[in-house]
Amino acid sequence: MVATSTISDGVCDHCLRGRPSQCRGRSLFGYSGVYPRLDGGQAELVRVPAADRVLMVLDDAVSDEAAVFLADVLPTGYGALERAGTSLGDTVVVVGCGPVGLMAVLCAARLATNVIAVDTIPARRELAERLGARAVAPESSAALVDELTDGLGADVVVEAAGSPGGLTLALGLVRGRGVVSVVGAHFEPDYPLDNGRMFEREISLVFTIGDPFNDRSHLLDLMVNGVLDPTMVVSHRMPLEEAASAYALFDAREATKVILTCSS
Repeated sequence: MVATSTISDGVCDHCLRGRPSQCRGRSLFGYSGVYPRLDGGQAELVRVPAADRVLMVLDDAVSDEAAVFLADVLPTGYGALERAGTSLGDTVVVVGCGPVGLMAVLCAARLATNVIAVDTIPARRELAERLGARAVAPESSAALVDELTDGLGADVVVEAAGSPGGLTLALGLVRGRGVVSVVGAHFEPDYPLDNGRMFEREISLVFTIGDPFNDRSHLLDLMVNGVLDPTMVVSHRMPLEEAASAYALFDAREATKVILTCSS
């Protein structure tokens, strides 16, 4: 079985209208920043509230390692594209190639004519290319977008960096009447949004935190049928006892996605 990264009660107004990510009683495993505290799932035993909703039975054809991605990062990357209304033949740029950004690349490669991945880290750019993107450093991104779109800009730009610089870059790469879909976590209250540019170019700016409850069945089907293989981005596999070291590797940007394993 796999659990969604967030819990929802299924009875509030948001849930009843198909918006469980906005549930009035939502919590996120292992995170207590803007939600009520809920202990994390990186343990041998985990208490799962609302288990009848949160847990999903897996197909035997999907490995445990692949199933981990259904909990959060794969639905989040997928959700960024869905919220943007990504269509067949679009040019899609993904700014920031951490785990969520790479999942957006993986999903976009099924639809887009051009997928451009932007990151400062060479190893992550290499991973993005393996997933079907053309990968560049931030300073080279505008020239490549211009080349591939005859100067129009990208139809969809997914901002997965979670930084003011990443958002500024994304807003500069999108075409007129295009969509910037923000999936990176932003909490700065004073981001200097260029309202004049937004208005003149009719740019849509949307945010998403992912919707694993609604999207996981569809994504599981794609995994079972061999359409998506999220495990391609796993860089390290480490025992749960070395979790602190795994986080240190990720913080140092020496790891892209770490799978923690529990002893039997």
